Amino acid sequence: MATPGLSESVVIALDASRVVRVRLGAAAACVWLLTALGVLLARLAPALAPSTHPHPTLHGTLGELASVIANNLRVLAAPFLLTVFRWPRGRMTRRLGDLLIAALIAENTIAVGLAVGRWGDRLLPYVPQLPLEWTALGIAGAAWLTARDGGRAPELAVYALATVALTICAAAVEVELTPHTHTRQRADRNGLTLAGDPSLLAESGCRLSSPDFAPAGGQARFKVASSLPLTQSVRFRSAARPALPDYVNHPIPTRRDHQMLNRVILIGRLTAAPELHDRSGTQVGGLRLAVQRPRGKDGEDRGADFVDVTVFNNQAQVCNQYLAKGRRVAIEGRLQHSEWQAEDGTRRQKLEVIASSVEFLDRKPSEDPEPEAVEAAA
Repeated sequence: MATPGLSESVVIALDASRVVRVRLGAAAACVWLLTALGVLLARLAPALAPSTHPHPTLHGTLGELASVIANNLRVLAAPFLLTVFRWPRGRMTRRLGDLLIAALIAENTIAVGLAVGRWGDRLLPYVPQLPLEWTALGIAGAAWLTARDGGRAPELAVYALATVALTICAAAVEVELTPHTHTRQRADRNGLTLAGDPSLLAESGCRLSSPDFAPAGGQARFKVASSLPLTQSVRFRSAARPALPDYVNHPIPTRRDHQMLNRVILIGRLTAAPELHDRSGTQVGGLRLAVQRPRGKDGEDRGADFVDVTVFNNQAQVCNQYLAKGRRVAIEGRLQHSEWQAEDGTRRQKLEVIASSVEFLDRKPSEDPEPEAVEAAA
């Protein structure tokens, strides 16, 4: 026959187990219901969802794995950190903590729901880790509910260990199973992308955590990239709204990519009036631009750089008509290097800017109207 003390202990244990299940169930239901809300909003108002097509940016490196884990844990640590700072003990801080945790969960789950609602099956290959991540998020939410109701340290430690374990598993699934960029290349254990040409290297150390679904020019507020979506400054790094450096979203071009960039933007003043002459039926204009150098630490003037700019046809005629010495202009174009042999047999070379756009930044004191900018003819 059981003693009264033992029976009471069993009842207490059963009650505690029931409370844990209720908290976990409530947190998990909240996470998935908010995700479903995001899907519904995307169907009703597609403009709210991210417009960039899902595309791979992960390389499958250990550096990316470490970065994903670190950033997800940074977000999931919120309820535990609030507990460490004793927020659950005060009435006002407890309510403020409720708002912070609720906002943290809602922002991320709704953001992912919007992406799933917009892209549907096309996004699924990029989020195989989502059930694990959402489970970890639910456990973190349940940990806050436990802390605010006076939960003990051992119980919260179990929540923390479960959260860490799920986060590591989710990151491993994400880095390993989601589509990788550079499909003909593989990444070694040091995070270097190897290809047929040993010079083809792509940097992806611990600072890099490429998003599976990244808008161009990803948003970066931290040196380390984010994971599962959780607020602009603190969020998970999953399918929607990642925060990453540009060189992760747009990998460094390699020889195979055949991508080059030649673009120059200058703002300065003309050192002389424009020159205009005819070259085999083409109007060619010459501008000499003085571009001020940045001042030194003590404010001393470091002088200027003098750049030759060439414009053609209508652009040359407009510049010749409206510009004069001292006028301030903005030039956009490309850099061109030329070499030729002079009459005396010496080799000559010249570096100049071929302008595609000239913008007038100050107005000529005249009654005649002048254009604000002139583009090069196509």
